[in-house]
Amino acid sequence: MRRLRTLRAALRLSFGAALAKNAVISFSGAARRMGAALTAGAALSLSGAALSLGVVLLPLGAPQAAPPEGPELFPVRDRDGISVRHLAVSGILPWSAWTLRPATRTELSRFLDLSEDGTVGEGGTDTATEDGTETGTAAGTAERIVTKHALGVPERARLQRELAAEPWLRWPAGAGEIRVRPYLWLDAAWVEDDGWDWGPQPRFGLEGTAHLSDRFVLHQNLFAGDVEDGRRFGDALVNHTDFLLLLESVYGMYAFDHGFVRMGRTHHAWGPGRFDNLLIASTAPAIDHFEFGLDILPIRFRSMVGVLSPASEKNIALHRVELSLHPSVQIGLTEGAVFHGSPLQPLYVVGIVPYTVVERLQGQDVFREGPLSEVRNNVIYQGDVIWSFADGGAAWVEFLLDDVATENADQPTRLGFLLGAEQAVPARHGLWRFGFEASKIYDFTYSVYYDDSNWTHQGRSLGARFGPDSENARIFCEFSPSPNYSLGLGLLAIRQGEGQLGRPWYPLSDPRSEGNPDSPASELTGTVEETTGFDLSVQAYPTASLRFGSRLRWMTVDNAENVEGARDDAWRLDAWFEWHR
Repeated sequence: MRRLRTLRAALRLSFGAALAKNAVISFSGAARRMGAALTAGAALSLSGAALSLGVVLLPLGAPQAAPPEGPELFPVRDRDGISVRHLAVSGILPWSAWTLRPATRTELSRFLDLSEDGTVGEGGTDTATEDGTETGTAAGTAERIVTKHALGVPERARLQRELAAEPWLRWPAGAGEIRVRPYLWLDAAWVEDDGWDWGPQPRFGLEGTAHLSDRFVLHQNLFAGDVEDGRRFGDALVNHTDFLLLLESVYGMYAFDHGFVRMGRTHHAWGPGRFDNLLIASTAPAIDHFEFGLDILPIRFRSMVGVLSPASEKNIALHRVELSLHPSVQIGLTEGAVFHGSPLQPLYVVGIVPYTVVERLQGQDVFREGPLSEVRNNVIYQGDVIWSFADGGAAWVEFLLDDVATENADQPTRLGFLLGAEQAVPARHGLWRFGFEASKIYDFTYSVYYDDSNWTHQGRSLGARFGPDSENARIFCEFSPSPNYSLGLGLLAIRQGEGQLGRPWYPLSDPRSEGNPDSPASELTGTVEETTGFDLSVQAYPTASLRFGSRLRWMTVDNAENVEGARDDAWRLDAWFEWHR
């Protein structure tokens, strides 16, 4: 209750003046120690994330009869994102809407409109031009179209409703428009023997997007909320709490006929996995980045360079190519590299040269003048394949290649695997979905012994959430009787060895190699922690603006925290509530 009172006080302090001042929010009263900084930032905090920068840049005037719909992103962590995946599995949306997240709201709307006419081909391959005509691959038959529409009824209606939702405020800006969407997110958990507690991240925010044209947007998502370890890197709005003013995302994006360029800070998730991805996953923190994409069907290409740590000059580069070999088969190849120095190194920014080659070229430049370790990078590859079934199902596999023993027989091969399948089954009063997903990550994966080049950001994994030396499997069953709610049942098993993210393998010439485990990297090391459990969930979507749900979970852990014989089991109830406009 004390934490609830603190949260309420924080919300009153942070947002009490919002309505009284025409949605102009000033946090300086709630955080005097931040007064100077917040005063300097007041222009960008106008109406939260309303992007007053757009007001300054463009003269205000009467809006057009049809304001432009620019390339605004559909957030990677939006809870309706699972609807995007379900529609991709059913063949209604192309798989790229999921495998190249974040997609844009306009792109999703266009694909949904095209699929009404059957112009998104079997397996979710986009086969339509902008005028709706078909090219290349064959479109689905009439039977296929009817099947797709039946399979996608709940998710299609839910997603269309959210994409069409009107913003809370609209402001004309020359030929464009600024749109403001407030939101409130609350969550809490009850754990057996511990009781109720808020968290992990209750927040209130304002999401603003300046649609300056049908090709160009500026976006900012500003919130005040509980942030893990917030006091360690920022002044709190309320004393003795981690309640901070922070950004969820910010970017500027320009789209052209066959691609886009974007700069900002957002989350990414590349690959077909439902719960996880091996190289870059939705569970990773947001990254400051510059990104561009090219879509020249049947090929889609993305390239990104970003900053992981300004203090240590630790950066990341990623590029991915997807190819539709057949209406039912799609393959993808992603390469990533952690490197040091300036993030604007030309060969990383241009994004078309393999990063292993970039390292060799830079080594050629410096080997006569300094140590090669100064330009050494940590390169990891992911390959994935999706096979779509004709009756509303799909199977997928991801393969991660971190390193292969080539120079030394003692050097371990570091790999990762993820595979899964999902099937939709229409019923008389709704839609069933059944599926599974499993993964295995070898020990030492993601970590290297040189510099600070581990595959991490903010101390967390950029890839698979359980990190190296792990195995896990999930079986799930979901039922959607209508677009307004869904029910779920899941079974989970996790096996975690003593290997940890950031614990590398050391060459035998390194004195630290004495700590290398004796077992192969493919085997779980030491005392293995084993977790099993199940969960029951219900999620409700009564309107486009309101979503809430709960999940009851029971978990049992043997050899807890890798201690032989230690056991822990408990019931847990999570509840969440979201309102957004």
